[in-house]
Amino acid sequence: MATRSIAHSFVVAIISVVVVPSLPWSACGVWSVRLTPAELFVPTAVVRNPTGTCEPKDNAKDNGARPRYHSPAANQTYLPDCNAPLQREYWRVFAASESSAYVIPHMDTFGAPEKHGVCTDEMVKRMSRGDDELASLLYKYSLCKGDLDSAELEVLNNMKPAEALTITHALHKQLCFAAQAMPPEGTWSITPEALDDDINDVCSRVLKKDYPQVAFYCAEIKKSLETYETVVNPSVEAIKVLVPGLNKLYGTSCTGVPGLI
Repeated sequence: MATRSIAHSFVVAIISVVVVPSLPWSACGVWSVRLTPAELFVPTAVVRNPTGTCEPKDNAKDNGARPRYHSPAANQTYLPDCNAPLQREYWRVFAASESSAYVIPHMDTFGAPEKHGVCTDEMVKRMSRGDDELASLLYKYSLCKGDLDSAELEVLNNMKPAEALTITHALHKQLCFAAQAMPPEGTWSITPEALDDDINDVCSRVLKKDYPQVAFYCAEIKKSLETYETVVNPSVEAIKVLVPGLNKLYGTSCTGVPGLI
């Protein structure tokens, strides 16, 4: 079974606002980040939350860090959506100042806005006319187009906090975890990328009985959160259990695969 691809590991582009010293340069030309437990609990600066004052949702740490995936720098503040439509946040907003914020996971990765029903044909028409706030923001941050160039990525990594939260709110309203076949081999994966702490919570909190097809993967994920070892990709059988589990964990409107949970 193949190991998890680099695309499924957290990466930070050169222009990213996250600064980690002495990072290895990967074959894909990006900085590859592996965080230690101590790095997940750094103090953060304070930036006013445009959506109000509230506690982070469900599994989120006060600083929004995710084990094995991302930790904000000491001068960055996690801004939870106080009007979040789901039980937890997948896309999280981090601000370095009142005028500069970024989102993790990156919203342009794997065409997230298009896949999650935000960049519809009607929305594209509204964008061209500047009909409303969301359409204008999607246009401003180039989120309904193909690959972004360096200038567009620089803009995306320095969003206004309120605008970042408006877009992530729209994405969360459309969030739906699903299984997809990846070309050219046709191997299966979960989209959007299933993060390790979410999978661990599905295994420990959502699954109400033993599923042999996912037991090995659950055990590997739990161990990896403690040891930071590489985890193999889940089998197709495991994905069939995890996808509806993730939708239930987040409280999405997706029906998932009936009868598994």
